[in-house]
Amino acid sequence: MRSISRPRRFCRDHPSLALGFALAGAVLLVFGSVFYLYFAQASLRVSLGLLPVPLFGSALLLFGGFLRVFGQPARRGVQLLVRGGVCIGLLLILLSFVPSYLAGIHNPGQLVFSALAILGILGSLLWNVLGRVRGLRILRGVFTFLYGLGLLAVVGLTLCMVGGAVGPQAPDGTTVLVLGSKVSGETPSADLQARIDTAAAWLAAHPSSQAIACGGQGANESISEAEAIRRGLLKQGIAEERIALEDRSTSTEENIRNAIALLPAKDAPVAILTDDYHVCRGRLLAQKMGLAAYPVPSRSPWAYFPAFYARELLALPVELLGLHGLFV
Repeated sequence: MRSISRPRRFCRDHPSLALGFALAGAVLLVFGSVFYLYFAQASLRVSLGLLPVPLFGSALLLFGGFLRVFGQPARRGVQLLVRGGVCIGLLLILLSFVPSYLAGIHNPGQLVFSALAILGILGSLLWNVLGRVRGLRILRGVFTFLYGLGLLAVVGLTLCMVGGAVGPQAPDGTTVLVLGSKVSGETPSADLQARIDTAAAWLAAHPSSQAIACGGQGANESISEAEAIRRGLLKQGIAEERIALEDRSTSTEENIRNAIALLPAKDAPVAILTDDYHVCRGRLLAQKMGLAAYPVPSRSPWAYFPAFYARELLALPVELLGLHGLFV
């Protein structure tokens, strides 16, 4: 019978320790998120300073879960890890490809979920093997640390996206930038149509506001994204003189930068209208260009959300690190 190491025996004999870490983490995660979202309604930049609190809570929660598994008998602990890792991996693969395939979407977001899924499945299946070879045990620790770090990054970036979409309401008279998305021939994608519908309702509720339809013409697009937005708004009763076109951009950064020339004043406040997960990045870009930016989130179609949300997990940290322009 194999002897149990002291750390494992300690965790086994003190299950309340794992529970304590998990509960403390859950409390910090919940209350930290509530305070973060509360301050996000006033200022996105101020609320970002509160992100370490829910992130620390998430870390404690993960650590508590790790201690719980570590304190199990070796065979049972491995079984829990393998089953959990494989189930999570398969779920991520399903989220990556099934909704997107049905909607005909292909983007880097699918690769994010797929990479996480493959790492989770392989790491879970090889966990016991790595532990048996002394020289490879360090790899198990490195894998665990990096995977945990990745999960924390997902939590933090998701909170950024949510916080970016719940800011203060734009006053009447604010110019709204309607950011473009894919057009098939002359037909807006479901994603873009949702933005058009949201823009029409917002403009109807803000009669003194103007709109700038943003987006150039891409491959397989018979008209520019801006023109598709303009046509959609006209169909819903928005007066043509309230709509300006920015039809040369190819990225979110260019959407906003080119639209500045069409504003009544270069420092005029704007409202960023795009998908809920995308609003945060749009507002950060606008603020870097010296604009006060209000959020107007559009609800993403369910089939589009997994892949585009995962792509935003790549694009948002690039923006936060000041490397914007690498993602559209």
